[in-house]
Amino acid sequence: MQKNVETPVTKKKYRWKRCRKICPKKPDDTLKQEKIEHLQVVIELWEKQLVNIYFADEVGFSLTPSIPYSWSKIGEQTGIPTRKNLAYNVFGLMTPEQNLVTYLTEKSIDSQFIIQSLDDFAEKTTKLTVIIMDNAPWHKSKYVQAKIDQWEQKGLYILYLPTYSPHLNKTVRRCD
Repeated sequence: MQKNVETPVTKKKYRWKRCRKICPKKPDDTLKQEKIEHLQVVIELWEKQLVNIYFADEVGFSLTPSIPYSWSKIGEQTGIPTRKNLAYNVFGLMTPEQNLVTYLTEKSIDSQFIIQSLDDFAEKTTKLTVIIMDNAPWHKSKYVQAKIDQWEQKGLYILYLPTYSPHLNKTVRRCD
């Protein structure tokens, strides 16, 4: 039987653990509760098969390796700064059943890319659909806001999650 080997690091209650991005602020509790209630209504409509829902998010892929693990004290989370030297960016829309629609670019994701992607997606929807997104600047820009009425006429609605609440986005949770 092999014994656990104690090292100076493990003796001081550290372990090798994945680092996570940390939200810089806390959401407004009242607004957060209101948005969660809206989200619950949309999920109930989806469970009754009255609407389709898609959780939206972006991800970048790079050939530059990252190191998401480090030594950290047990019970504490270590954070690392993020960088934007990405080779490919993907805007993804995922259903709770894990059906995925993706839009790829080699450029940075901005409002115009989101608009082009949602315009394309809106043309293909055949049922009332709700896109659930975070509050990234490219999701809430004046250009995106100007398109919302047009998308709603096509049966595509946008529901924004509470600020600083990435755990409510099912696509983010799949990537953890």
